[in-house]
Amino acid sequence: MNLFLSTSPLQLICCIEAKRFYNTKNNILILREERSSAGNEQINKLLDKSEWDSVLILKRNSKIWNTARLVHKIKSLNPSLQFEHFFFADYLAWRTNVLLANIQASNEVMLDDGTNTISTFKTLIETEQHVYRNKRSRDILMSALGIKKARVIYPRKTFRLFTFFNLVSKKFPIDRNDFITLKERLNINYCYSETAPVGFIGQGLVGSRGMKITEYCNLLKTIVKKHPRGLIYFPHRSETKDVENIVRSIVGVNYRKTSSPIEFEISNEEIKLSTIYGITSAASFTLSKIYTNIPIYDIEVPIEKYEMPLLGETLESLRKEIGLPYAELPDW
Repeated sequence: MNLFLSTSPLQLICCIEAKRFYNTKNNILILREERSSAGNEQINKLLDKSEWDSVLILKRNSKIWNTARLVHKIKSLNPSLQFEHFFFADYLAWRTNVLLANIQASNEVMLDDGTNTISTFKTLIETEQHVYRNKRSRDILMSALGIKKARVIYPRKTFRLFTFFNLVSKKFPIDRNDFITLKERLNINYCYSETAPVGFIGQGLVGSRGMKITEYCNLLKTIVKKHPRGLIYFPHRSETKDVENIVRSIVGVNYRKTSSPIEFEISNEEIKLSTIYGITSAASFTLSKIYTNIPIYDIEVPIEKYEMPLLGETLESLRKEIGLPYAELPDW
């Protein structure tokens, strides 16, 4: 049997691709509930329960109790708790490592979790860092519930990576996710037109949590000025209502409330685009792999345009790893 853990729409896409790539049978999917209605709507659009032998829903509240229940549910489906593969993306998550402590997996396969994959792989996995996520009170309660505490986090010999990023390693096997299943489902050749509007991938971190809102709006206005045919704005599923209202007020911006991940939305809704812009996002990279006929550019944002300079520094480092061409925009 094989076990898959997904906590976001992107991770579910990667689970679907991994299931095909590794040709797994008898597959159990664990889906954590999304915080937002937009996230849950995207999950519902992606999920076909008939493709899985079992689907377990993991609630976000009462982490300890729900994790304990989850382990017992898994044991009821597979009493031996032995699996050929365990697929997960949240390498550092407490819940991931509780599961790894309570099952036996011949292969521990890490999936992509956005650009976090790059930093996690380079700073923690390649260096084989040991990380502890244990709390005595929590461990005691888990033991009382018959569940082993989270194991120490470091890559075992059974570790491998299934990724769409251009990562290499001399220590661990890396398999490439080319989105074969996704490409088969999408009409990717219909969506480019030289005379169409441009697309913009909205940021989840804007305002006090990330890029300054005034700078963000100035950027959008600059793109609209360069592309008078207009800009279709695809919001991040965690975008706040305040940011949404401000973006909607910008002349020339068509705010598109999406019900599925952007990788699906463009094809399923037959949206034609001449160019796509993003700010060092995993979506920019995945779209470049799927919609190869649409020019996709990464926007270089100076660190001083962030409320949190550390975020700007992190994105600057990730931008070099992603390797998309830089957008040529007027000063903004």
